[in-house]
Amino acid sequence: MFKSQMTPGDLAELSGYSPQTINKWVHAQRWQTRKIKGVKGGKAHVIIISDPVRLFIINTSKMRKRYPELSRAEEPHVPYGSVQDNVERQMTEAIRAMSESEQRRLAALLLREGVTGLLGKLGIGDAA
Repeated sequence: MFKSQMTPGDLAELSGYSPQTINKWVHAQRWQTRKIKGVKGGKAHVIIISDPVRLFIINTSKMRKRYPELSRAEEPHVPYGSVQDNVERQMTEAIRAMSESEQRRLAALLLREGVTGLLGKLGIGDAA
């Protein structure tokens, strides 16, 4: 959808905003631009479409309405009161936050010592 650089007019056409609005954002957000040589007046420029520019544009209300597939997905509904679901969700989130190396070491620990060994190392094994 986005090229590596676009004129304010091109970006306006894509987003539904005016070129003047795009130029205001260029100055306000301090986006990187490059002059277009050979254009009368010498003020013509292209906007370098970096990640911050892309995120800013995608998160505007007109872009979300125009391209709903770009909208961020909502967080999944988590039912309250279910300890089992909460623990599973927290464990999954913790594992996803680990580096690949940490995940491999955790997997090796589980294979070597099992769940009981892991719980023992954490100090939460059954005392019964």
